Amino acid sequence: MAPFNPTEYKKQVLLPLMQDRDRMDALKAALADLKADPCSESYLSINLPFLFAIPDEATSTAALEQHGRKLAQAYNKSQNLPAAVQLKHLKSILSETGRFEDPSFWSQLSDKRREVIDTRVQDAIRSLQEEAPLGVIASSVATATLRSLGLMEIGVADLTAELGRAGVTVFADLEPPIENVLLPIRNTWERVRKHAEYRTIFHLLALKDGGTVEAARCIDELSIAGRRITPSEVTQSHLRTKTGRDTNAIQDAQKFLAELSRVSDGEQLRQIAYATVWADAAELSARSMPSRLIAESLTNAGLEEFDAHRLAASVRARGTASAPSLSTDAVRGLLAAGLLEEAGRTLGALKEEPDTAAEREQLGLRISELQEAKRDALDAYRRAEDEGDVEVADEHLRRAIRVDGGDDRLQELLVQLPLRAPHVRVLLDSCSALLSWDVQDETARYTVYRSTRPFSSIPAGTVVASDISGGGCSDRSVPAGEHVHYAVVATRPGGTPSRPGLTDIECLPAPNDLHAEATLDAVDLTWAVPKVCHSVVIELLDDAGRTIRHEAPGTTLHRFDGLTAGETYRVIATARYLTTAGPRTSKPASITVTPREEARPVLDLEVEQGSPSGGDDSFARWTAVPGFRVSLWAFPRGAAPTVGRHVTVSEARSAGGRELRAPVRAPTPDRFEARLPGLSGIALITPLLETDSYLLVGQSALAGSAPAVDDVRTSTFADHLRLTWSWPQAVEQVEVSWQLRGITRTRYVTPSRYRNDGGVYIAEPTEISDIAITTVIGGDDEQIASGKVHATYQPQSSASLNYTTKITRSLIGRSTVQLVITASSPVPAPCALGLFLSKGSLLPMDPGAGQLIQHIQADFPDSGTLRQDVDLGRLRSPFWIRLFSLDPSGPRLIDPPTPQLKG
Repeated sequence: MAPFNPTEYKKQVLLPLMQDRDRMDALKAALADLKADPCSESYLSINLPFLFAIPDEATSTAALEQHGRKLAQAYNKSQNLPAAVQLKHLKSILSETGRFEDPSFWSQLSDKRREVIDTRVQDAIRSLQEEAPLGVIASSVATATLRSLGLMEIGVADLTAELGRAGVTVFADLEPPIENVLLPIRNTWERVRKHAEYRTIFHLLALKDGGTVEAARCIDELSIAGRRITPSEVTQSHLRTKTGRDTNAIQDAQKFLAELSRVSDGEQLRQIAYATVWADAAELSARSMPSRLIAESLTNAGLEEFDAHRLAASVRARGTASAPSLSTDAVRGLLAAGLLEEAGRTLGALKEEPDTAAEREQLGLRISELQEAKRDALDAYRRAEDEGDVEVADEHLRRAIRVDGGDDRLQELLVQLPLRAPHVRVLLDSCSALLSWDVQDETARYTVYRSTRPFSSIPAGTVVASDISGGGCSDRSVPAGEHVHYAVVATRPGGTPSRPGLTDIECLPAPNDLHAEATLDAVDLTWAVPKVCHSVVIELLDDAGRTIRHEAPGTTLHRFDGLTAGETYRVIATARYLTTAGPRTSKPASITVTPREEARPVLDLEVEQGSPSGGDDSFARWTAVPGFRVSLWAFPRGAAPTVGRHVTVSEARSAGGRELRAPVRAPTPDRFEARLPGLSGIALITPLLETDSYLLVGQSALAGSAPAVDDVRTSTFADHLRLTWSWPQAVEQVEVSWQLRGITRTRYVTPSRYRNDGGVYIAEPTEISDIAITTVIGGDDEQIASGKVHATYQPQSSASLNYTTKITRSLIGRSTVQLVITASSPVPAPCALGLFLSKGSLLPMDPGAGQLIQHIQADFPDSGTLRQDVDLGRLRSPFWIRLFSLDPSGPRLIDPPTPQLKG
């Protein structure tokens, strides 16, 4: 496939899309649905691969990301076009949800679209049947119907066979008669058609054969009963009028045929006949006569049925629709979209009608003003460019683009114009430099250079990054002990590089990984510094302010002896460098350290549910090494670090942990206890022993309360009770218990079984009671259960009702359902039933999933059968109907086969 071409993309996708209202509306609707629900799949109604010009070879994430950048550039160049704005937003949402750059999304899209389109095609065929009461439909009407249903890519020709099987024939649009085609016979036609014996022009053309007319045609050919009518046939009919009895009708027919015989061209003769029949049909349509009666009138007059049906359908359609045409509103729309040249061409193509003269003159003046503004902006741009003022030139060129965004030459000039020199900022993090700059143009690409010497106007040195987008990058190889200079150059794709943006920084990394290991009376220190570091100065400060200072050249460790156990010391380390500008010192690094016993993890944490004094709080107890603080953290199940591991505070938080701010009490020097606040849900309580440089992970204990199920619902399904609920997160098992004839029954349900079965089904619904649901969390050693949630359920009576449905749709699109409800013997007492409607693809499983559209008071006659028709109104497919009892203790309803419930 050819490389992506932004100009061709604009011509073949963006501009045609903007001019196609149906496709734009479908695009906007899909975008609105995705904004409301990022999981929406309404985009399946539009041809995404075509709109995004997805290449066949884009089968990897990297290829799709590269194509996405090219699309972003194309949209930025055409940001004045509504189509570009909408597609840019749509691409952004697809990228945020991880779909645009996912190759599997595009590979599966075709099959998903085919399912949606197949459903819509069946709806379209039904709609076209309704639009064609005569069994025929014009191609343009069929096309408009398909487009209104979102089937822009399905041609009428693709459905011809299926429409034929559905009893609908698509015919090519009939054009109205040629203007002034009746001019040769206008003087005599109006007089002769007043006579009852000449109902149509065919009765005059058939005079030579006695005036009998049947199967007359004038659309594809001019014929009567399969015999072609030629100019010579007209002459013979004219001669026949001279031999008949002289009456007013014969005289008028003679004069008409005399004028008609002057027409020597067979096609012109057909057009005259076509115009007269069209006029007759149009006159009937003007009286608001339905197309069926118009066609019946024409066939009764001798017209062939297919011609009559096509004429009736075409004339009726033209009476209810207006063809699109150029107007002053179109010119205003183009001006509003910033398409100046296109607006000028459209204005020049308008008809010079007196009613729009003043409006056209105003639009012409406005276009002239904008053209002058565009010229002024371009002149100012050229002057600024000659003077080397890039910022001013860019401002004036963009002003010209706002006036006429459809001028591709302006976009090319913008690409060639150098960007401003980037304003660069730099921060040093150890031996890594974080560079950032302001993004002037989303399409711009940047190259970053590094040098230990100041840059000249042309950057030279080490290339840190090249051809990157965005507003920053990092340099992880900054030479330590040097004064480092950076230059950043910006370039539009295919454009001229900007002047370099400059910045500099001195790289003097402080000692990192400063670590202390304490014993009872000593501290061992280690650190890391770059090789060019000359030495590290270590200072040890005690609580009294005394300082011990040591300089360590060429080493990364040192030991301080003779320290006091239990006293906290502050360690400050500073790196020294010998640079070309003289000795330099880094920023200090510091830690605190306390000499004490070796740290050991807490291995005996115990957590009791409910504190000793009562309440919802928990009570924790543990043993720890004296001199160390232990903090209690709550982690999600399975997320706590392993016992004995060294972690930092940030690592503990990254694992999902949070510190519990609980006051700690120490009954003995090594025994501790704390009251924990009430926990929401289940958590692992983990003791973390705090050393000077890390947290030591201890043995966790399970605590908290299991979350209870929510939104518990019951419904009768055939001869079972169906039980459903909202499954709490992280719950692996639910216990369901109930009473069956006084005996307690229990069932354990897992999420997978719940999903496979679609809920929990309990037999003998009329005999059960006291339904309770309990969630259970934990393993074999420790388990935590929630409180019981009782399901609201009142057993139904043992009586049952069978019902059947029949859904029909009228010619005007209204749906009706015929209900037949049959009671078992004996006939039950009167009961309240409700017919519920659900619009969508899912069968309603309970009354809450649908809309009550008919309240039925079921009072059964002796026969035990109740019939009722319900008007559903105008509904779009698919939809579902289902009968439910409105009385919890009412009879059980037995549904018909599922297809009967779907409309």
